Amino acid sequence: MRRPGLSLAIAIAGLAVIAPSAPAVATRAEYSAAVNPICQSTNTQIEQVYVELQAKLRRFQKQQKKNGNLSSTTIIFSASESKRRGKGQRADPFDAFKRLYFGVYEQVEAIQRAEVAQLRLVTPAPGDDSLVSSWVSNREAIINLNELVFELEEKSFDLDDFPRSVKKFKTRDRRMRRKIARLYQQIVAANKVDLEYGTQLGATYCVTGANGGFAAAG
Repeated sequence: MRRPGLSLAIAIAGLAVIAPSAPAVATRAEYSAAVNPICQSTNTQIEQVYVELQAKLRRFQKQQKKNGNLSSTTIIFSASESKRRGKGQRADPFDAFKRLYFGVYEQVEAIQRAEVAQLRLVTPAPGDDSLVSSWVSNREAIINLNELVFELEEKSFDLDDFPRSVKKFKTRDRRMRRKIARLYQQIVAANKVDLEYGTQLGATYCVTGANGGFAAAG
């Protein structure tokens, strides 16, 4: 399993500004007031990651057109030439695309893990210990499931590890797609649990993805 490392440390430091200490709460409403700013900060950070991604993709596409790589097919099949590239030659656009695409996954994962770490610091309201523990653990489980999907998708982009025959490639691809489909089913089920538990706790920003830019559902 990959470890976000420095990215996670930076994300936790950013969220620590929102929740500098573990607040003592006496009611569920107070718990809601303590956790929602944490999730609101997370949602804002993730939205910014995707805003920056769009800008990077536009620059990437512009550069590829300038270099003559006009289609995704050109980019994909140029990867087969990457092993034959000599030092100092122009960077492989496929490698650049992979770094861009999977870099977003790593950023989002680091932000989400930092959020879970902060949520664990908030004391549940009396009687809510089990519910809160189940909710936070389920959110962490969703991150772990998404990481497994990420690792499988990353492997599917590894052209150096492709089977030599078309038949073997198709067999491996079907097997990988089935694994990803099963993981997505688990993610959907876990998201339903997240919505149920989070709604009970009043963690609106956590289960709606709101960041303050629009009214969160009540």
